[in-house]
Amino acid sequence: MRAFNSIQALTIAFCLPLASAFKNSSPFFLSSSAPLPSTIKRFTSSVDTVDSFLDTAKDLVSSCSAQSYVFVDQPGLHANDFEEGRPPHLFQRLYEDDGTHSLFLPYAVPNDAQLDAAEELEKFAKQKCDGEIIKIDARIGTFPVFDNLKPKIVRVEFAPLPVNHKDMVSAIKDNDSFLHSILSMLPKGEVTLVYTSSPPTEEKPRKDQTIIRKGSEDVLKFKREEVPQRNETLPGGNIFANYVLFNQGVFAAYIGLFFFLAILIVGLRSITSLEVTYGSFEKPHEDPKDKKAQ
Repeated sequence: MRAFNSIQALTIAFCLPLASAFKNSSPFFLSSSAPLPSTIKRFTSSVDTVDSFLDTAKDLVSSCSAQSYVFVDQPGLHANDFEEGRPPHLFQRLYEDDGTHSLFLPYAVPNDAQLDAAEELEKFAKQKCDGEIIKIDARIGTFPVFDNLKPKIVRVEFAPLPVNHKDMVSAIKDNDSFLHSILSMLPKGEVTLVYTSSPPTEEKPRKDQTIIRKGSEDVLKFKREEVPQRNETLPGGNIFANYVLFNQGVFAAYIGLFFFLAILIVGLRSITSLEVTYGSFEKPHEDPKDKKAQ
């Protein structure tokens, strides 16, 4: 019994920091049009620090091998939002790659709440690669035309995601389309995308989630379990005012149909209950004595 309690205590002690990391974390990933160098650090766990991710990203940027670097900042994002929003272009980069062109860290825990990862990477790329810095505010919805004169260091800033689930899903897909437009307009050559984010400031309703191990990496598996919404307030008015498909005309038609079926059933039963003998349809025979008398 004591051994069981000790194991249970160790399990709880291990899970508490993990659960806290899930709550105060956000997804980070990087993607390159060229295969990632073998020297780049791979993440063997779904949970790591933002500083650890930045070290990996800086290691990739320091080679200055890409023609364009795109650093994205998405506030108010959680790993679940990718599953719920399903941005098509980001999904293609993340889930259709075998790890040779992209790295994904679902739960990046910030060491410093004031750290702007995209800004730090932008300054680092400017110092190492001496490229042209282009800042794009996605809330404006426009971006300049790119030329081929110098390497591009593009920083894209998105607005914080809404708390409402429907608005959040719509915003994720809109931002995905906007980012795809930027990437498609960049000059030809190798492109490196580094996507950074920050956790939501307000608590969002989340779906249940588990982690499964696949190979040497932890992969997220989301349960598609919908929680039914309860309506605590009853609608006012009568039944005809609240239900369009059950108005007064439909109700009157139901009443008329009921009486029609009742009359039809009674009539059919009356017809089928009639008993007529075969002799009723035969012609009566005359007596020969009556014919002679005539």
